[in-house]
Amino acid sequence: MKKRYIALLGLALLLSGCAPSEETPTLSGSESRLEETAVQEDLKALYLDPATLPPLDLDLAHTAEADGRRFSLEDGVDTELELPVYYTWLAEITGDFDTVRSYSCDALAGELDAAEQNYTEGLGFASVTLHSLTTLPADCLDQVRDERVEEVRGTVEQEGLTDFALVEAEVSWTYTTAAEEQAPQLPAGTYTRTYLVGRTGVDTPLKIYEVTWETFTPEWVEG
Repeated sequence: MKKRYIALLGLALLLSGCAPSEETPTLSGSESRLEETAVQEDLKALYLDPATLPPLDLDLAHTAEADGRRFSLEDGVDTELELPVYYTWLAEITGDFDTVRSYSCDALAGELDAAEQNYTEGLGFASVTLHSLTTLPADCLDQVRDERVEEVRGTVEQEGLTDFALVEAEVSWTYTTAAEEQAPQLPAGTYTRTYLVGRTGVDTPLKIYEVTWETFTPEWVEG
């Protein structure tokens, strides 16, 4: 596994060696696709293989209750990549958002503050069931929208990540009575959320750097 950051290829590489022109170059369909493929391959070079991580030796709670709220974990937490996501959903029931902050990048601080405020006001979730945690293979990057791959690249570059992986969580929830009275945007139900988990060096902790509701190639998840 490479432990240094590999610069991602951009438009400049495709245009190297071209004669100067006053007109803005336009990529043909084939050239554009080559650039997209190069981006995917560079991201895959940074993709963290969970097999290289030691197995977790932690006694994690599979159930928890606090103030009438209930948490249930139906799957295992296999590696450090999935641990930040586990703590994120556990905190929605226990209120331990300080632990979640230690597993999240600074850019997510505002969202965590809002979630904690909701919790203290009796809002948020009455129950959370974490059905599964799945670390997706690097090849999933070949199957998603080009715009989504660009978003991943932007996060990796901006945060200076040396390696990363994508973790999907399938989760169900219900709301507290106070939250239901405020007509939440999403109804209670089962959803899939995807997390970009990475680190800035081999000796730095793995953290959540991006969260999206978009599913990354569910065909990779074996039922």
